[in-house]
Amino acid sequence: EHETDTFCFLEGDVDSSDRLLIFGNHKGRKQAERKVRELIRVRPRQPPSDNMAERYKSETMTKTEVRIGPVVAGAIESERLLAIQHTCGAKVTQNGSESIVLHGYEQQVSLAKKQVHEYIYNLRVEEDFIVPRDIPFHVFIAKG
Repeated sequence: EHETDTFCFLEGDVDSSDRLLIFGNHKGRKQAERKVRELIRVRPRQPPSDNMAERYKSETMTKTEVRIGPVVAGAIESERLLAIQHTCGAKVTQNGSESIVLHGYEQQVSLAKKQVHEYIYNLRVEEDFIVPRDIPFHVFIAKG
């Protein structure tokens, strides 16, 4: 919803509904539909299970890190990371300005990593760049 400026909900009973309603402008609805189809493709519908280990018994637990810098860390919204965690099922934790750790079953972590990368790529960050005065510009460019 946040990424596509849409409002989405399941029609009727959340546990048994198979119809998702997407409200918003045409472009947003199309983007949301593509995201939903990707989620369905990556994470096929399975009967509800009380035991997560049973649900993913063929998969192993995995952990991965997405490296970030201080500028990106300052622009990340914790609510967005929680939304990714909720959508994918993997635990998403930001470690200061160092990294974002993803922990869960392989399929969950893979989807979460894709969404974190997409989120970071679309962040609007501004950083002031100051050219060092004591280094000639041509040397600075050559070493850069």
